[in-house]
Amino acid sequence: MSKARAVMDTNVLEAAFRSRTGASFEIYQRLRLDEWTAVLSNHLTYEYEEVLKRDAAALSLSLGDIDQILNAICDLRSRRGVLIESRLGANFARP
Repeated sequence: MSKARAVMDTNVLEAAFRSRTGASFEIYQRLRLDEWTAVLSNHLTYEYEEVLKRDAAALSLSLGDIDQILNAICDLRSRRGVLIESRLGANFARP
């Protein structure tokens, strides 16, 4: 059986760092532990960076912490390949 695919909205990622007991953290964990396949794009990764760095103090994270989180997300993306879905619905696998 293939793994579920999920797009993690920026608000979900931010909420995951606000509380480790909610559904957002569970989604983050499933993606991080490779239980689900992350659907990412460069645009979404840049949005993650913009929002997390803007709210770093409220999340009790340093800019360095956020860089490490983003690097880990990008590392997972490059090791596993990224599934990018176009607006037309075609799927493209990237190494």
